[in-house]
Amino acid sequence: MTAATQSLWRRIWARYDDTKLIKTVFFGMVGGVIGTLYIDYQELQRSASYEVPDGARPVPVLPAAAPNDGSPQAPQTIRPDFVTTPADAHRASMSIKLGSEGVLQLTGTIEPETATLFVSEIDKIGEYVKTISLDSPGGFLQSALTMGALIREKGYDTKIADGALCASACPLIFASGTNRTVDKKAAFGLHQIYTAGGDPLSAAEAMSEAQSTTARITRYLEGMGVEPAVWNFALETPPSQLYYLSSDELRNFNITTD
Repeated sequence: MTAATQSLWRRIWARYDDTKLIKTVFFGMVGGVIGTLYIDYQELQRSASYEVPDGARPVPVLPAAAPNDGSPQAPQTIRPDFVTTPADAHRASMSIKLGSEGVLQLTGTIEPETATLFVSEIDKIGEYVKTISLDSPGGFLQSALTMGALIREKGYDTKIADGALCASACPLIFASGTNRTVDKKAAFGLHQIYTAGGDPLSAAEAMSEAQSTTARITRYLEGMGVEPAVWNFALETPPSQLYYLSSDELRNFNITTD
């Protein structure tokens, strides 16, 4: 390096005191972190979503058994072997069937049109219904909230019978029951809300939507008499898994009323 070049670098360096240098390094690091988080978020959103063939309907993920890594939560993320409903029945569009003693059985995936179908059926047979029995892996959030609001308006009880699964958005329907019962060999699972297919949102849009949805669900649960803190289990559990609540957790968060 020539003497002239060295002199030039010394003049440039002299313009920056230590504070300016530290600030420059700090903001450079912040920019790098934000960039990394954005890339990680896009990857997460792609993994949380999944592609469906043209003409097919997106359905909830039916998680496989999660590996037991020895952590305290591991046993509760493993799908219970007492869930006996076939996976095909869960993946099918939700069926609505009135059984004996006023039990209305809802089985299958909650789709956008499910709420409309449910409202129509209640208009026809609502006077005969006493209890809503749920067996669903979840589905579309708005449908679940609409169905839950109607169930609370009608004063129906809700139930998850032995061998049944109520997961993802299904627990929001369950929470609407005046009296709520989960049988000993029934599974109640939560996980993060996710987008099935579609264009990924920007980081800012996704953060805004996530916060709005969480606030909405919190108000809904409070209105149903359920401790909203239970939704933390959903927020902490990846879309590819389910956190299955124990009987004690169901009682402690006022999910069950018996």
